[in-house]
Amino acid sequence: MSDTSGVQGEQQPQYSPEELQRYQQDYQKGFDLFQKAFNEYNKPNVEEHKKAQLQKVMSESLQVMNETACVVLKEEKQKDELKLSTDYAEFAQNPTPENQKKVSDDINELK
Repeated sequence: MSDTSGVQGEQQPQYSPEELQRYQQDYQKGFDLFQKAFNEYNKPNVEEHKKAQLQKVMSESLQVMNETACVVLKEEKQKDELKLSTDYAEFAQNPTPENQKKVSDDINELK
């Protein structure tokens, strides 16, 4: 791949419509998986081993979202996606109702 940086800084690589569509699909799949796992995680009486599996799904889904966000999301949505990553990390460390609401609000912003 050739160097795409110019005098005014880095330029966005050009993607074919097919590549953009594939990135969009990957992002959407990651988002849907994250949302479903998050909703399931926050249901009452979820067993600890299932919570651990759901956390893994959320982390992996978020990684896919992070990897594709710069290609498929507008700058404003990229900021929203970064906020979701930050709030999820906080939630994973401290799953309080307040942190749960932050992640839930972030998901709604990205819909």
